[in-house]
Amino acid sequence: MAVDVPVRVFARPRPREDEDAYPECLEAQVDRDEVWIRPQTKEQAKMCPTDQNFVFDGVLAENQTTQDQVYSRCAEKVVSTVLEGYNGTVMCYGQTGAGKTYTMSGKVGDISNLEAFHAMSEGPHRGVMQRTVEQVFRAQKQAAEGVEMTLRMSYIEIYNDIVHDLIQEDTNSTALRRSVSSGQDANRGAPKPQIRNGASCHVVTSRDHAMELLHLGLRRRQVASHNLNRDSSRSHAILTLYVTQRMPGRRQGAAPGAAGNGAPDSYAKRSERSREEAAASEGERVQSRIDLVDLAGSERLSKTQSSGVHQSEAQHINKSLSFLEQVILAIGDPNRDHIPYRTCKLTQFLRESLGGNSYTVFVANIRLESAFVNETVRTCRFAQRMQNVKNSPILNVMRQDKDISRYIQSLVDENNHLKQELALYDSLSQASKEYDPYTDEQREALLDQVLRYLRSDNWGNNDFAPLEFVSVRHIKEIILQCKAVFRKTGVPSIERPPPPLASADPGAGDRPGPPSPARGNGHGIADEEVRDASCDDWVSSPMRGGAEDGGREPRSQGSGGGVLDAAKIEQYKEGEGKQLQEALEENRMLVKTKKKESVMLAKQMNEILKRIKAEDDKGLVQSLKAEYRELHQDRAMLLSEIDHCKNLAAECQRKLIEGVTECFQ
Repeated sequence: MAVDVPVRVFARPRPREDEDAYPECLEAQVDRDEVWIRPQTKEQAKMCPTDQNFVFDGVLAENQTTQDQVYSRCAEKVVSTVLEGYNGTVMCYGQTGAGKTYTMSGKVGDISNLEAFHAMSEGPHRGVMQRTVEQVFRAQKQAAEGVEMTLRMSYIEIYNDIVHDLIQEDTNSTALRRSVSSGQDANRGAPKPQIRNGASCHVVTSRDHAMELLHLGLRRRQVASHNLNRDSSRSHAILTLYVTQRMPGRRQGAAPGAAGNGAPDSYAKRSERSREEAAASEGERVQSRIDLVDLAGSERLSKTQSSGVHQSEAQHINKSLSFLEQVILAIGDPNRDHIPYRTCKLTQFLRESLGGNSYTVFVANIRLESAFVNETVRTCRFAQRMQNVKNSPILNVMRQDKDISRYIQSLVDENNHLKQELALYDSLSQASKEYDPYTDEQREALLDQVLRYLRSDNWGNNDFAPLEFVSVRHIKEIILQCKAVFRKTGVPSIERPPPPLASADPGAGDRPGPPSPARGNGHGIADEEVRDASCDDWVSSPMRGGAEDGGREPRSQGSGGGVLDAAKIEQYKEGEGKQLQEALEENRMLVKTKKKESVMLAKQMNEILKRIKAEDDKGLVQSLKAEYRELHQDRAMLLSEIDHCKNLAAECQRKLIEGVTECFQ
C-alpha cells in the first residue's frame, strides 16, 4: 500500500553580485531553514506589506554552498530511491538568472567544445545531471552478483509549448514525433532508439556515452540573452534516466546503490519492506526512472526589456509556469476533484512528479538583492505551496512470463478457496446463493422479473417486488437486464427532470423534462455549451418559489391529497431535511463550477482549431491536433462529471420531496 510522502523543498540563494542598497531586505537563515522578507520601501511593501518568513526543508548558504553539497542534500537520496525501484524527480524553479541551469547542469562555458564539457563534468562545478549519471553508473558497477542493470536516457525541451527531442539523431524534424520505434537499423544493424512518452530513449553503456548525449542536448537547447541573464534558457528541459534491474531472486540485503546513502527514515523503511515483498521470484524486473527538470525562469518584461521573438518566448514561459501553479493549487485543495494536468505540455510531463508515484525534491532558486524582492516573494510562495503536494511512491515491479503463470495459478487457487468458504458460510446461515456465472435460463428468468417490476405501479416507494437482492452478482445481473430493456425501448435520452415539489395539477410531476441533445452530433462545441445552459432549469432547487416557479407559492401534495404551505416546507428544510438541502446546494454549485471549466476548455479548443486552420507547418499541425484531442477527452470527462452532479442533485430533490410528504401527510 502506497504511503503519502510530501514534496521536499529547498531554497538556494544566488550569491549577490553587487553592493545592495537594502541588504537587510532579504535574508537566508541557514541554521533555521528560513528565508526572511523585510520590506524597506513602499514599492517593496506592495508585494509584502509586513515582515514575512518562509520555512523550508532546507536553506542552502548563499556563498559557502558547493555543487557537491547541493547534490548531497537535495538529489543523492532521491537517486538512491530510484536505484531501489522507485521513481524520483528533482526540479529547479525560480526567476530568470537565479541559478537553475547552473544547479542542474553546472558551469557549462563553451558548449560547442566537447572536450571542455567533459573536463567541466569532472570538475567541482558539475551539476545535478552529471552527478546523477555518476551515481547511477557507480551503482551499476557495485551491483550484487546476478543483478543486470540497463540504463536508458531521454532529453527533451518544451519550447513555446511544443516538445522537441534534444538527443534524437534525426535533426531534420525538430518537433517531437509521438510514435514507437522498434527493430533493427537496416544500414548499421544497431537497435533504433526506443520512443517513450514521445521522446527517443537511448541505451547508455558508460558515463562518457551519457555525457556525450547530455552535451548534445545542452548544445541544441534554446538559449538567448537579455538584461538580467546573458545565457537565459528559453525552454523547459527534462532529462530522464530509466533504470531497469533484473533480479536473480529473493534478496536479503539492501538494494544496489542503497548502502550508505543516508536516505531518510521514510525512504529506508519503505524500501526495506518493499524489497522483501517484491523480490520473491526468479528473474524479476524492477523499472524506475528519475526526471531532472530545469524549468525556464519567470520573467518580467519591464526588467528584461525583451522584444520580438524573445517577448513571445517569455510569454509562453510565464503562461506555462502559471498553469503549473494552478496544478499545484488544485492538488493542495482537498475540495478539488479535477486537477488540470492537460492545460499545457509542461504539466502533462510532470503529472507523475506532482501528486503521482514519485519521490520529488523541489529546489527554489532565489536572488537576495532588494531589486528582486517581488520575484523572490513569488518564488518562495510557490515553493511553500509545493510543500502541500503529496505523492504516493510505489515500487515498480514488472512480472516475467513464468512468474505471471504462477501468479495466475495462485489467483485461481485463491478463488476456489474463497468459493468454498462462501459455500460454508451460506450453509451455516441457511442461505442459498450462486457465485458462478449466470446461465441463459437464469438470465431469462431475471429479465422476466425486471419486466414485471418495470410494469408495476410501485414507483416512488421502497417496494422492489418481485426483485430480490441476494448478492452483488445478482444485483449486477439486474442492472445489466435493465440496461438491455432500456436499449430495446429506443428511448432517445436518459436525462429526465425530477418531478417538481409544487405543482398546480396532480399530474405535473409525471411530465418529461427538456430533452438533452446528444453529444458528438457534428454541430461543434457551441451546441454543447447551449446544451449545458439549457439544463440549468431543472438543476435548480426544488424548494424555490416566486418567479422561478411561475409566480406560484411552493406547494406539495401529500398522499392524502392535502396541500403543504411554504412555512412547512421551510420548517422541514431547516430540520430533518437540512442535510439533503445542503447536499442539493453543494451539487448545484459543483455543476456551475464545472460548467465554467467546460466553457474554458471549449474556448481553448476553439483557439486551437483557429491555429490549425491558419498553420502551414505540418509538424506543428500534428502537435496541435494531438493537443486538441487531449482537451476533447478532458472536456468529455468534465461533461460526464457534470451529468453525475446533476443526477446527485436530482436524487437529493427526490428525497426532499418524499421527506416533506411523509413528514406532513
